Amino acid sequence: MGVEDDLVHALAAPAWSDYCKARDRLVAWLEDVEAPQLTKRAWAIARRAVDHPSEQVRESVFAFCIKPIEASLRAGQPFPRELYALVMVCSPYENTADAVIERIPPADRLAIFQREIARSEPVDVARAAKQHLHLAPEATTAILKAFESHGRLREGLTLVRGKKHPVIQTLAKAYGKALGAPPFTFVAGARVTLADVDALDAVSRAQWEGAATAYCGATVKTPAGFVKRLEKDELDASDSEMRRWLVMRGKTRVYDLWVVWVDNGSFFDAGSKKRAPVHLVQGSFEATDATAKDLAADLAASAPKSLWKARPQPAKKSKPKPSAKTKHLTAPSRSPLRSR
Repeated sequence: MGVEDDLVHALAAPAWSDYCKARDRLVAWLEDVEAPQLTKRAWAIARRAVDHPSEQVRESVFAFCIKPIEASLRAGQPFPRELYALVMVCSPYENTADAVIERIPPADRLAIFQREIARSEPVDVARAAKQHLHLAPEATTAILKAFESHGRLREGLTLVRGKKHPVIQTLAKAYGKALGAPPFTFVAGARVTLADVDALDAVSRAQWEGAATAYCGATVKTPAGFVKRLEKDELDASDSEMRRWLVMRGKTRVYDLWVVWVDNGSFFDAGSKKRAPVHLVQGSFEATDATAKDLAADLAASAPKSLWKARPQPAKKSKPKPSAKTKHLTAPSRSPLRSR
């Protein structure tokens, strides 16, 4: 058995510790030489792994051997078709995947996406959508079907709708028609500053404290305490503003959302100190327990584009323009009565 066969066999080890040792051996073997010998070794391993039944083997070879192979290709040269089986768009090695996918003709890209999506779990399909969907936008339908098969279609729609590609938007719109309108409405979006906190009612004050505590990762009880915690993270009082949203299902208020510094926030049951099983982390609606994934997806699909935009103030009525006869009698813009 040659070195290449031995390495591929070792990468298939069922024990995690043995696999890690084999992976380290592979990396060391590849790093022991320079190009073109590196490319030659990478090809030797890839050819032995391409038809291997173990996904663990194929993913390892994709991670460590495909990149030097791709780097050795000339500008405009397509990726070798014989190695398509090693291309994993749902793997965590997104940098390698992008470079390889860009060298594959669009029709073949779609076939690879469909193959990988069909055998992957939603978390891995989501990775493919986030990282690579722009390179194969026609795969949007396959991604949505995968989420739907796990009862998580709205989550999938929320994910792909964040992509600006026109093909993705068109396919998502067509697929989403059957789902109907988002179930929630976000209203108010009132701006809450440190100066407003002491005037809050008891429940709202408890919610404010809960949102501040979650944001800081430490208990916050007062505006001064909030600023003190922020300063430990090299922030200051200007980072302390919040937005308070009321989340409605029809005419019923079901949740209260407190958004902290643009894209983080805490949900509470409406008019309650009890936390809802969803929170907002850097713009992502995340379930805090496994039973709330659909709720998180529904909230994400229902939310406005910006949760930081403060509630608009009522428009001021425009004053009629004075006639020529009365123009000289018009009060100055800052009259004594207004300044009182």
